[in-house]
Amino acid sequence: MRCFSKAILICLATVFGCTKEHVVEVDTTFDTQWTPTFKITGNNYHRIQFVLDPPPRKTLYRNIVDYSIEYRSLNLASYSVFRRFLMNERPIPDLRLFFLGQANLPEDSLYIFRLVATHRDSTRRISADTVVRIPIIRGRIIRSVRLFPNFFVQAFGFANGFLYALSNNSLFKVDVSTESFVSLSDSVWPDDRSLSYYRTLALYGQTVFIVEPTRIPGAANIVKVFDVSPFRLRTSFTIQAPQGATLFDLCVDGDALYALWIQGRVLDQQITKHDAVNGRTLQTYPAVSRTSGIFDGLFSDGVNLWATYWWLLDNRFVRIDPSTMTTIEEHRNPIYSTSKNAAWDGPDIWIWDLEHSTFSKVHPEGL
Repeated sequence: MRCFSKAILICLATVFGCTKEHVVEVDTTFDTQWTPTFKITGNNYHRIQFVLDPPPRKTLYRNIVDYSIEYRSLNLASYSVFRRFLMNERPIPDLRLFFLGQANLPEDSLYIFRLVATHRDSTRRISADTVVRIPIIRGRIIRSVRLFPNFFVQAFGFANGFLYALSNNSLFKVDVSTESFVSLSDSVWPDDRSLSYYRTLALYGQTVFIVEPTRIPGAANIVKVFDVSPFRLRTSFTIQAPQGATLFDLCVDGDALYALWIQGRVLDQQITKHDAVNGRTLQTYPAVSRTSGIFDGLFSDGVNLWATYWWLLDNRFVRIDPSTMTTIEEHRNPIYSTSKNAAWDGPDIWIWDLEHSTFSKVHPEGL
């Protein structure tokens, strides 16, 4: 009886195709006559739209389950799916303009876009490729310098024409003209490597200031002062945090150090001014408050302070009057990845692009 039941199960499995895996092939048609128009616009990020021209027939429309937009850069063979667009999201059958959402694409670069329609019977129709140049809406990247893959930068700055970068507890001197570098020190903070991510660096002339912020709000932070050439420790001192505040970044301008603090909630921030010789607090400015976003970096151009501002995709450079700590102007940052590391090399702003592991010289929108 048991053998008879087993035989019946085997027969049923064979009939219904359960004994092996079946792959359902999707019928795909490449329609070179189908040429939708893609439109890239944006404000702080890219909005991608496409136009169905001419509009699909209502019978064809009813048979379409969804559209998806696919794109790739010119040097890649494979496409990425940007977003599926369900047809029931739009009640008007002959609507020609579809808003597909937002994407972060390198500005002033060429991308190939195409549209894919999926029908109720699972067949797919793919449009002709369209080459689109991504518009510049946030400024532009003038130049990028990549030292080696996975090079992580904790902080960097410029002095005497060279870039100095703090990475993995070591200080590197970088010649951006030749993209070459040398290590100045294997360990600038040998006593404790566990907090290395939080270190920040400030440069002025032949002097580099490296600080390891404490994790205790309101506590003093030790600043080590090094001579650049030859690289050696000159002195150290402490800077006192405002009550309940934690150090976020540091910059130097002549004989003054400016410190950016987070106090309590992330949106409550403060800037203090210190003596660059002994760390004595010279002035505490009123709290810098914003309705959204944070200042996540601080640097100086020799006249004004600059803060990098981050909120979702709205990354900006904010120029600040150091005498009043009021905002002079704001400019969009063409680098999307969040990174507090920015510096001034004399004529231009550089920022560490965390996503692509590159130093990028940028020309922000509006400058």
